[in-house]
Amino acid sequence: MEPWQRPSGAYLVQLGLDALMADIEAPSLPLLAGLARGEYPQARELFDLVLGELGLLPLTSEDLAKARWTAAQWWAGQIVGCQLDPVHGAKLIYEEAAAELDYPDALQPIVDLARALDLPNDQPPDQQHIRDRVTSAARDFLATEARQNHAFELRRMTRRDRFTESEPEPVLANKATYLATAREPVGWRTGVRVRGAPRP
Repeated sequence: MEPWQRPSGAYLVQLGLDALMADIEAPSLPLLAGLARGEYPQARELFDLVLGELGLLPLTSEDLAKARWTAAQWWAGQIVGCQLDPVHGAKLIYEEAAAELDYPDALQPIVDLARALDLPNDQPPDQQHIRDRVTSAARDFLATEARQNHAFELRRMTRRDRFTESEPEPVLANKATYLATAREPVGWRTGVRVRGAPRP
């Protein structure tokens, strides 16, 4: 299964098996990992149950927003890296990230291109031209994110250097936001890093 697709029951069962092999403990984990092929429709419910037992659910709206933003970054990276079809990627960013984040300005160029694909038109849009524009928009989005993350890191380091040994550095007000800059892809509903995805 590709990392930008919704996880199938088989994939969730495999995650359960991997978790058991990694010595992760949760009461419902053996049930998930032990599902037979005909029982795969139960996988989603058991998977959510396991997440709850591990303290990963319920997700707050802030957690979900961060997960969707990181997913948008991941899809944009896959588009630029020619690992995801730009048309499909634009629709994913539009429907699964931007629409749920109230259409942030940073994603608007990609959203506009995705919408253009769905507009009724006597002459269908040039697919290759759209692909090129989506790739360019995704590259611009990633570049803007990289600049902002770099500026954030510089501010953090500057702030840290201001403290003496007798003045402990304050805890980041929002550690999750900082962790999200690692651009690790996340699961669709969990915010968990997608298994097998390359680290930067």
